[in-house]
Amino acid sequence: MVQENLFDNVWEDTRRRIRAAGINELSVNKHLMETQKWSFGSCVTFDHGFEIENDNNEELATALWRAVFQSDSSVPDRKVLHLAKYVRRQMKLLEDLSREDFLDGKIKWLDPPASMAEDMLDDSHVRLWRPTYSASGRKYYWNVYTRESRWDPVVEDWESDEMLNDEEKK
Repeated sequence: MVQENLFDNVWEDTRRRIRAAGINELSVNKHLMETQKWSFGSCVTFDHGFEIENDNNEELATALWRAVFQSDSSVPDRKVLHLAKYVRRQMKLLEDLSREDFLDGKIKWLDPPASMAEDMLDDSHVRLWRPTYSASGRKYYWNVYTRESRWDPVVEDWESDEMLNDEEKK
């Protein structure tokens, strides 16, 4: 029951986001079918990765590498393996969560792996603030590291530096 409701909510959220992105109403179903094909394939791959527990998270890491890192060969293996370990630990917490706590949103989220946080902070062009849409379709911004959200766009530190450098060149 919870799984079905969660899927239905994610599906409806996807539909709202596609419409909020300004996609022509006639092509919404086409985009939904593409999203469904990708999401079902990802779910099957993630399920397979979770089923195999004695492979040092390699199967789950492969699924994450494809879905999260978009098969980017420049992403270090250690980063992907750290993410897989984090996801497996987070899933264990979710599995142990009571139904009531889940429905009440009392979910304990682990801090991101230190190596990933360091990578995010060390990369001078990583966007910590990502745009997303509320249920009503209003655009807002959230920080992938601190999980803070804001309505107004955020200028990343490196963007400010680049703007200053561009103005200095003029």
